[in-house]
Amino acid sequence: MIYLDVCLKFQPNYYYIKVKRNFLMLFKKNHKIWFRFSLRVKLIIVFTAVYATFMSIFIYLDLAGVHRLIEAEMKRTSISFAKTLAFASSSAVVSQNITALQRYVVKAVEEPYVIDVIIQDTENKVLASTNENLKGMILVDDITDEVSSTGKLLLMEIGTPPKDLLHQSGHAFSVAVPIIENGKQIGIIRLETYSRELNLKIMELGNRWVLFTIISIFIGGIVAAIVAWSVTKELTKLVAGSKKIASGDLSHQVNIKTSDELKDLGDAFNQMAVKLKESHTNLENQVQERTAELFNSKRKLEGLFNGISDLISVQDLNYNITMTNKAAYQMLNLSSKKVVGEKCYKTYFQRSEVCDGCPVKTTVKTKEPAFSEVKHGGEIFHLYTYPIIDSHGELESVIEFGKIVTKEKVLEKQLIQSAKLASLGELVSCVAHEIRNPLAGIKTGAQFISKRLNKKDETSEVLNMIKGEINRLEEVVNSFLNFASPSRSVHKEMKIIDVIEKAISITDDQIKNQNIDLLRDYNKDVPAISIDGKQMEQVFLNIIINAI
Repeated sequence: MIYLDVCLKFQPNYYYIKVKRNFLMLFKKNHKIWFRFSLRVKLIIVFTAVYATFMSIFIYLDLAGVHRLIEAEMKRTSISFAKTLAFASSSAVVSQNITALQRYVVKAVEEPYVIDVIIQDTENKVLASTNENLKGMILVDDITDEVSSTGKLLLMEIGTPPKDLLHQSGHAFSVAVPIIENGKQIGIIRLETYSRELNLKIMELGNRWVLFTIISIFIGGIVAAIVAWSVTKELTKLVAGSKKIASGDLSHQVNIKTSDELKDLGDAFNQMAVKLKESHTNLENQVQERTAELFNSKRKLEGLFNGISDLISVQDLNYNITMTNKAAYQMLNLSSKKVVGEKCYKTYFQRSEVCDGCPVKTTVKTKEPAFSEVKHGGEIFHLYTYPIIDSHGELESVIEFGKIVTKEKVLEKQLIQSAKLASLGELVSCVAHEIRNPLAGIKTGAQFISKRLNKKDETSEVLNMIKGEINRLEEVVNSFLNFASPSRSVHKEMKIIDVIEKAISITDDQIKNQNIDLLRDYNKDVPAISIDGKQMEQVFLNIIINAI
């Protein structure tokens, strides 16, 4: 039930209604009970409640409107009656005809709504009154003061306004009207009226309305029950049909015997069942086709995935392997190990923690591709990672691509070494050219001195030795130049002993200066062979120099 506390307070020119509702508390306590009711009961309750609410509001507004009209009419009548009485009694007030004034008072209280009349002069003396005790007294209060000072009539409600719904006790009004004679105020008439009789009639009218409402609600409840039964009867068929279809019987049809919207609903339900059956059949066929396509796509993807000769692995954000290809097993010798679900650093590289510079860690942190070089088992791995982003822009997992680059690294070092040798060759060429010119000058000078002396003495031998050393240096410089810019090898028939002797002759002074005994033990029968004499001479020269 709904808790409704209505309090009506009527004032002279307004009224208000104070309503307290506990709908929220009521809903929290009773909403589960409401959902347990059948649709038929709900229809009856809703129809009856709406009708009762509508009738209650209508009755209340009607009675409130009548009450306002009566209250306004009571005020208007009270003012009009007071003015009429003031006009009629003006001459009696001037002449101080107390008998006539009292007669007016007695006549006035014969009206059912008039309960008290007082006539005062300008001195506020009571000339006539329904209360014998007030005659001759001086009556001064706020009402007389205001009317005397303003010369205007005054109407106000006296006493406490009734608080009951229909105001059975009625309203009491006090009207004070100045008595005017020849434009001059000569007195005051005070009139008190009471609306109890009229309010009782309103209460009788309200009682009739309440009785009518109760009867109409009862009849409306019966009508609602009949309507609800006729509606829910066919709805029950639809519910049963829905259960049949839900259980898988898509061929079930419902038979609605009415000719209204429920019939249309039943026909639509039957059409829906037919369409569902067709859709179900089509869906089964499509599912089979899509399953076959999905299987083929999966097989192709696995073939492509496993056909790649480099490592491919998919990992979650915690470094757990979720997918990997066959190449990973072969590259890392994982044939007998469980891989999926294990940590990548533990499975791939037998480590207890994340690898230094792990690209997966970098990608998880930055959501960007990353690269790292890892050495494991004598091999060098290049690892590349790429983020996999979901539809919400969040990092879902990381795909890792790895390949063994050990051979490439060796080739890279060889290329670097070749580059260094090329640079060294350029340097040697520059140095050789710088040495060659001074040697040419020294050689020319030695030849000039030798010609001038033209003697076979010790000085000539020294000059010959100088020329020999210069020739040897020129050959070394030429060898450097050949290293920097290798020339074509020239082979010819030579005896190896002659080549060795030539190398010894170049180093003869060094051998003597260091007191080294040189023993020659040759096989004179060694035949001549096809060699590059200069290069072989350089080889033996290097051997002798190293031995010294």
